[in-house]
Amino acid sequence: MPGRWNRPWSRRSCPEPSSCWVGRWEVEMSEDHLETLVRAFESELPRYLSELQEAWQGPRRGTRDAMLKIQEIAHKLSGSAGAYGYLGLAEAAVAVAATAAEVLSHFGQGHNPIQQRLFGQLNALGAHLAMPVRVDGGLGSLAGPPRDRLRVRHVVLVDDDVDYARLLQAEMRHFGFEVDTLTDLAALTHYLDTQQPDLIVMDVSFPEGQVAGPKAVQGIRAHVHGDVPVIFISARDTIGSRLAAVRAGGEAFFVKPFDVAELMDAIDRILGGGEQAAYRILVVDDAASLARLYASTLEQAGMIARVVSNPLEVLEAMESFHPDLLLMDIYMPEISGVELARIIQQHRSYLGVPIVFLSAERDPVKQLEALGQGGDNFLTKPIEGAELVKAVSIRAHHYQTLRSLMLKDSLTGLLNHSRLLEQLDHELRRAARQNQPLSVAMIDIDHFKSINDIWGHSVGDSVILTLARLLRERLRVSDVVGRYGGEEFLVVMPEASLEDARRVIDSLRESFARISHRVGDKDFTASFSAGVAQMTPQCVDRSLMEKADQALYQAKHGGRNRVCIAPLS
Repeated sequence: MPGRWNRPWSRRSCPEPSSCWVGRWEVEMSEDHLETLVRAFESELPRYLSELQEAWQGPRRGTRDAMLKIQEIAHKLSGSAGAYGYLGLAEAAVAVAATAAEVLSHFGQGHNPIQQRLFGQLNALGAHLAMPVRVDGGLGSLAGPPRDRLRVRHVVLVDDDVDYARLLQAEMRHFGFEVDTLTDLAALTHYLDTQQPDLIVMDVSFPEGQVAGPKAVQGIRAHVHGDVPVIFISARDTIGSRLAAVRAGGEAFFVKPFDVAELMDAIDRILGGGEQAAYRILVVDDAASLARLYASTLEQAGMIARVVSNPLEVLEAMESFHPDLLLMDIYMPEISGVELARIIQQHRSYLGVPIVFLSAERDPVKQLEALGQGGDNFLTKPIEGAELVKAVSIRAHHYQTLRSLMLKDSLTGLLNHSRLLEQLDHELRRAARQNQPLSVAMIDIDHFKSINDIWGHSVGDSVILTLARLLRERLRVSDVVGRYGGEEFLVVMPEASLEDARRVIDSLRESFARISHRVGDKDFTASFSAGVAQMTPQCVDRSLMEKADQALYQAKHGGRNRVCIAPLS
């Protein structure tokens, strides 16, 4: 083959890989480990170049096998190169893979003009392989260590691109996942015979075919492993790939290279983002033995149930128990269920708590009257346990979801302003009672108005979301994190000294400043400033937040992109 394919290319080394320093709160990201992964990938590039030259120029040139080999190599490079930050190499590989597929679809039909286009694309790919240029980005650009979780979630990654799989595995582990990797489809069925992963991340294209991944998943679902959710990834963003993923029951689809933070968001959404809080059910029935039977049935289904046999004690029970749902009879001595429901709803704090009537009343007119007086559902005694559990679960889940929306900021999913201050008050009281240290940090994104003015409000929202995820993933579960307002966040850190808090917030600041935000073909970075204050005997209320805000003011006027601390006195 003429042209560049006959020239002895030289290679140059890539820039230093990005890294992320973390403090005591987090699992440290190893710069050496990322460096090792990048160098290992680079060391494979001469082999890829040699194999491409052999397929195009060697004894098998012009055969279907040679073209399949070109397609296979380009497919692997299109995913792994972008992940490591070699964006030009990735784009060139995508073009070659797509054109090779076109050539194969017309193979054996005589002269194929598409091959001339492939010749030019192979030249471009060869140049990138010989002189790879690495830029900031890829999977290593946001390496966020995990928050502590009640249970480590188990993911199996199936991808024949070994380099890409290795890097994605490393990044997912930093977010707290246990990740196994498989490089061929045949191993997946055997793997699932002995393992029970929470989720499968599956490439679409394999040597067996361009949509072999989804076909393999369909085969698995037809047997005993059909309940495992699957996320598909692919270097090819085509309608055919996406359709195959949909037909295989895929929960999400990502095009390589992708932002690992977005993959984490999808996994959180699919798996519930953590442990679901047990539904708290208050059972109100003057027939104590029957009430205990209902409570036992609900508890066996994983709920927390409390029985009140005296309906006049319901308000006290609600105050201490905070139920997600009331299950009560209509006909009780001294007070009816309908009357009790109306009393409960006189209290503003209990508005919205679902009330499900459970009664032997079978008259549909009276049932509707009860529902019109404040009931959310009407169940008839006797009732099967499964039916009771399902009816209660549906209502309790809806209430928990709505309550969560009321307490969370709609953009970030963090605590909203009012709930954040409530949690601050609670943690201040607890720290004072237990004589434990507590620190707070006020964080504000620098030059945020300029970000909105230059890049638009949707990009500004994206920057806020990125910082919110960084805070959520990198801080402890015991830390309270919320959006104070606009581009400002408040972090409450129980059992943290001033120096502990400063160090953790400063590590977050350094990490956030390294994240690249892409808008079209342009990139920009953002930073934040923070003020940190520690609770003292003279400052045990919300004035602590004012001290942190004064330190934030000092950081802003000291040049921004820094953390300042308030004096302990």
